[in-house]
Amino acid sequence: MNIKIDPSKLPAPQSGIVLIIILTVIVIGAAGVFMATANYKQRQVTVTNSSHGNLDQIKRAILGWALSHPNKPGMLPWPDSRSDSNYDGNSDCLANTPTYTNLLGRVPWLGQTSPCVAPLTGMSVRSIDATGAPVYYAASPNLVYNYNSGSYPTINSSTRDLSTGWLTVIDRRGNVLSNRVAFVVIAPGRALNSQQRNGTTPATDQYLDSVMVNGTLYNNANSNGVFVSGQPDDSFNDLIQYVTIDQLMVLVEKRVLRELKSCLDSYAATNGGTYPYPINMNGETGSNNTSSSNDDASDDASDDASDDASDDANDDANDDASDDASDDGSSSVVTTNLFGRFNKSLTWPTACMVNENYFNDWQDTSFYMVAPGFISGGNKTCATCLQLNGSGNYHAMVLLAGPTLGSQTRAFSSDQKLILNYLEGLNLNPYDYLFQSGSKTLTFNDKVMCVDGNQSCK
Repeated sequence: MNIKIDPSKLPAPQSGIVLIIILTVIVIGAAGVFMATANYKQRQVTVTNSSHGNLDQIKRAILGWALSHPNKPGMLPWPDSRSDSNYDGNSDCLANTPTYTNLLGRVPWLGQTSPCVAPLTGMSVRSIDATGAPVYYAASPNLVYNYNSGSYPTINSSTRDLSTGWLTVIDRRGNVLSNRVAFVVIAPGRALNSQQRNGTTPATDQYLDSVMVNGTLYNNANSNGVFVSGQPDDSFNDLIQYVTIDQLMVLVEKRVLRELKSCLDSYAATNGGTYPYPINMNGETGSNNTSSSNDDASDDASDDASDDASDDANDDANDDASDDASDDGSSSVVTTNLFGRFNKSLTWPTACMVNENYFNDWQDTSFYMVAPGFISGGNKTCATCLQLNGSGNYHAMVLLAGPTLGSQTRAFSSDQKLILNYLEGLNLNPYDYLFQSGSKTLTFNDKVMCVDGNQSCK
């Protein structure tokens, strides 16, 4: 018997449901991949941010070490290198001339050992990144102790003017971020596929990465003073933070200026509230002789600015006349020899930086002015005290000259007698008792602090 089946009576294929199921599986899979990728990227962002936080702490610790250095403010420690076949957290101070090659290593977080010069303290900060990798550190040869010659670096406002010896940081496009870098700290991140970090002292290139920049291969482990900084990815994940010499010197100058102010405050505290005579621009030291004429004061300022021989002769004559007047007892308030440099020959308080060897780096650019009446032997009153930025009645003013600007030059001893080669703006004429401080510009870079025995000037 033949059974005929009417196709129209058969159930329709479930193609729509199958398609929906397939699409659902695809969407769920894609969502899973998307979520996994998003989670991975979020984890990377978290790790990057955490590592940058660690780098910032380490950078600040190194700055603190340098700024608090008792023998040379601004000097940097040597890194912890593989030179002694271990990474023990101590600086390895090599008996070599400092170069880029021997100044790349790990952060000396623990301290320093022989033959490193004092202080032998470390950074006292955890020196690892967010992945647990040790943070690397490189310093400029300009700012470390030279164990080959046995000499400290010269660190003062003019250190900025050095044209070589600084580190350079570029981005992954080859743009120079800075070629005036004092030190860098580098978070290596997780090991890349080509890196093996087994053993006691893995090579630096097992932590620091290489990358092509405009057709040129750069390697942060090369010890050539050039470092690449950029957004991390699967082929390059070094994170870098750095401090330039300009940023460092702003902080060093603040310390020096405050120490000079402290010297004057301490001196006044043990000398009846008066301040010592400075060495004037011609290298001469004042005395307790007094003068009733302001002409000598303006002549002194004019001489410092012009260094004119005939004016010098006139000053000598005026000084002699003033001395004679003093001897005759017909004198009043001191108005001369109130401005100049710090005199190392004086007996300064024990904690004063003028007593320290590193003051030699700053002696030529450190000045102070004393208000009439507050110089040694004065009556501690002044009809017109000193003003800073148009206000105040201060007993003294301490000034720190920045590096040369414009036509300023300090190459010869004759240059060093001219105030115009050091100070700018209102500070050029100290005997009008008006001084200024402010942000650095193309025509002004003086650092100034008032002094009054810590009454208003803190």
